[in-house]
Amino acid sequence: DNFYEFIGSDNQEFDTFVSELKNNVILANKQAVAKLIYYPINVFIGDKDTTIYSSQEFIDNYDKIMNKDFVNAISNAYTKLLFHNYQGAMFGGDFKNFWIQNMGDNLTIIGINNWLYQKVFMPDFIFSFESLNKQE
Repeated sequence: DNFYEFIGSDNQEFDTFVSELKNNVILANKQAVAKLIYYPINVFIGDKDTTIYSSQEFIDNYDKIMNKDFVNAISNAYTKLLFHNYQGAMFGGDFKNFWIQNMGDNLTIIGINNWLYQKVFMPDFIFSFESLNKQE
């Protein structure tokens, strides 16, 4: 069956796209990754939500966007039978991922979730946990 029919792709096309994306992230091939993105795109640079408008702007900020934790998550992510819904398919893990969609006739990255989960969703818990450790 065609697992990715829902987003306008077939298994072979999607698997090839994701495998190449993963390899380009591991190799830090900035230009290749930048070509796969649908602009403008929002990303986190540090703890600030930032809109990137062009491939050159993405390349200029690549190391800030593709931080160590993000690259590790992508490097360890499965490339087959990925979660998908009407918004696209998610490639990655640990709250660090790409969202991929077929825009016209091409698969493209429509979202990059590269934030630090703890800073966004659980600051009070982390503060409390760190405080408990200091008391011991």
